[in-house]
Amino acid sequence: PFLGSLGGANAPRVVAMAPVPVKAAGSTPAALPAPKPVPVKAPPAPRVDFGGASADSVLAVQGPTDPARAYVVVTWSRTDANAVGYDVLRDGQSVGSTTIEGDAWDDMSWRDTAVTPGQTYAYSVVPRYADGATGEAAGPSTLTVRGTAQVGSGKVFNVDDYAGTDLARASAAVTAARQAGGGVVQFGPRTYTFSGTLLVSSDAVVLRGAGRDQTFIVPSYDGDADACLQGTPLIRFGGTRTTLANTTLAEPVKVGDRTAKIANAATAAITAGQVLLLDQPVDSANPQTYRDAGVAEDPGTGTDARFNWDTNQVVSVDGDTVAFADAFSQPFNAGLPVVRLDRARGNGLELLTVQGRSAQESTYYKLVQLDHVVHFTMADVRGRWANRSYVDAMGYDIRVVGFDGPDGGPLSADAGTCKYKFNVHRASGFVFVDGTMGLPTTDANQSFITIQKAQRAVVRSSRFYGSKTYAINEHGSGGRHHLFENNYIAVGPNGRYAGILLGNDSFGFAGPTIIRNNTFEGNYRDLYMMENSYETRFVDNVSRGNGYRVVDAYGWAHPDTDPALWGSLRLTVANNSIADATGAGVVLGYAKSPWFPYAGVRDVVIAGNAFGTAGPSVVLGGDAATTDRFQVWDNTGNPAMTRPAFGVGDYWADNPDGAAFGLLNTPAWSAPSFG
Repeated sequence: PFLGSLGGANAPRVVAMAPVPVKAAGSTPAALPAPKPVPVKAPPAPRVDFGGASADSVLAVQGPTDPARAYVVVTWSRTDANAVGYDVLRDGQSVGSTTIEGDAWDDMSWRDTAVTPGQTYAYSVVPRYADGATGEAAGPSTLTVRGTAQVGSGKVFNVDDYAGTDLARASAAVTAARQAGGGVVQFGPRTYTFSGTLLVSSDAVVLRGAGRDQTFIVPSYDGDADACLQGTPLIRFGGTRTTLANTTLAEPVKVGDRTAKIANAATAAITAGQVLLLDQPVDSANPQTYRDAGVAEDPGTGTDARFNWDTNQVVSVDGDTVAFADAFSQPFNAGLPVVRLDRARGNGLELLTVQGRSAQESTYYKLVQLDHVVHFTMADVRGRWANRSYVDAMGYDIRVVGFDGPDGGPLSADAGTCKYKFNVHRASGFVFVDGTMGLPTTDANQSFITIQKAQRAVVRSSRFYGSKTYAINEHGSGGRHHLFENNYIAVGPNGRYAGILLGNDSFGFAGPTIIRNNTFEGNYRDLYMMENSYETRFVDNVSRGNGYRVVDAYGWAHPDTDPALWGSLRLTVANNSIADATGAGVVLGYAKSPWFPYAGVRDVVIAGNAFGTAGPSVVLGGDAATTDRFQVWDNTGNPAMTRPAFGVGDYWADNPDGAAFGLLNTPAWSAPSFG
């Protein structure tokens, strides 16, 4: 009954999706188009300044290692709303600039093509203001550009110089590269047909094509009859996991720690640059089975023992104290064995297309499997016709640049399971930039990027078109500290979940996550949060033509959680511009959890949004006993707002409904940063 009161149909509409025009801006990547601006019906809201900036503000990622095609993509966070553009600095000198025109999502990226392999560069960005002044530089992000000479031995091994089938030729070239200490395995401008898996299990081997419109790698074998079977990947990069003898955590690791006491660290030969894996598995499946097993799962406070997994790179070792590059996103117990990731370090795949057998393929393929790799780069690759996965990504520091995934295959869009185009599972530091998934003229795809049991993923400056499910999802299985920003997300009105889905009704909640400076267009929902996903910051986004709800979330009441924290989302929805929405704006707190339903929400900030909605702008379910500690202020647009009676801890002021109550209390978790 409630659904029909939100203005807009309960079922997805069917509309045609138009291509998005390209915005020209200096040397900004050609693959970063912007939608035609649509005027916002509601007046702009006052901006709410929470302070803080993401720790991942500037990120420089290299494209191919081919010296003739090398480039670096620089992306950054829009942490200063007053900026009208940005100057991009390389080693302190300006190399380009962007201007914010219309939607800002594609003005936070720059492609530097004037780079020299072997050189180390430090990139930073400086905001510019309308009066000509400039702000403080953000960054730097430093990287050393690799060319052919910097890949392993620096030698090139041409696949077509070897004899046998295409798979035999490629395998022989990979073997020769391994024996030489690494190198480039070069494929020619033709189609290569593999009868099985091409395996790369050594370090510093890059598989390079002549271009994704010239080099094609195709299976000759049948795929699986079921999408959830493991199957035979077309290409596999395989690392190894070495459990270090007599080497365990000497003390517990807490979330946010950057050092760990590791017993016998020195004698185990742990050294800087190595990547260590901590895995504290629990054999269970869903929130109820975890509860029955006595496993802590408490999104109200962020403690969670369901999927404790993380990889991290060693920075230094002082006796038994090991310092790491990243703050840990999970807690771990003392006595946990320490595992080191070996082999498959510094590999890559570039400048080619991997695909199923045809556009009419009727079986399921896994095209590329990254099995516990370290420092891997995939650049300018196309995937298609897999019906299942383009890429399974496991490991540490996996960077995907310029990926094109237009057509998942005819069995890819039936809303079945296990069809994640990028299955990011047990991966830390996964980066996806400057990519395009799906097509603007069809929604015959689904599940573009699915993140499971993974930490610190960044999805930036990319386009996501029609999907029957979602564009990006943290699958409710322990992922933490993800950043989804500067993207164009138009999965269409038939995406039955949302542009971005957090949590899963089988596996539980997700979070924390920052969703910032994206443009959402024509979606059924823009953000859907299942199972009490917590500490999400949905800020500075543009939403146009939403058909149902812009933000949709609900809480739960786990018996092991303090009842004062039941329904606690710690959710921030701030400074978003919403136009032409035929449904509702922010809808929170209706009992939907199949596990521990809770009719209400707590700990919510909704501030500075412009609500151009046909339905209510804000709807808070529950009553004053179950929905409280909400802070709603300085919103503009539609005055239709639904909420329970005010109570202690609530604040409501300067909204179009004219109601007012309480004192402002902006909590620390509302800042758009991870601290």
